[in-house]
Amino acid sequence: MLWRVHLGLTRLSIVARHLKTIEEGEERDALVPQALAHAEKYTAHELPSILEGRPPKTKPHSILLRLNARQYKVFEAAVLGQGATAVGKRKVLVGKERALIRALGGRR
Repeated sequence: MLWRVHLGLTRLSIVARHLKTIEEGEERDALVPQALAHAEKYTAHELPSILEGRPPKTKPHSILLRLNARQYKVFEAAVLGQGATAVGKRKVLVGKERALIRALGGRR
């Protein structure tokens, strides 16, 4: 079966994590198209709630950081040290939001 879906790595990894929690079989196979459709429609922040059948969380706040190379290395080390992971050739940081809050002293 071939699907044409335009998703980024973040949303795709959220779908994969969700489907991994469901036992293999026809039920999980039937959920794949629905999960991919949700991933196209919702943001990465909203997606985990939607996949679990809950209403989406409140609208997230966005922060744009413009870091030079030295500053980015500090940021990267901090979030990797708090549970974020670097994925793929380009080393995209996954889970950086939760890790950053931990690094800043939050409990999440």
